[in-house]
Amino acid sequence: MNKQKTLFSSPFRRVHRSRRRTRLDGLRTRKKRRAKQIRKALQRAGRPEK
Repeated sequence: MNKQKTLFSSPFRRVHRSRRRTRLDGLRTRKKRRAKQIRKALQRAGRPEK
């Protein structure tokens, strides 16, 4: 029983942690990409960046 417990809990925890991290990274990269697109659009319009 003890073996089963460790086998189940450790991979589960690892998966949860990694999934959380990747989700945060994805949000961060999406924000950066958005900012880049906005900057490019402003430059095309000829307006100074704020």
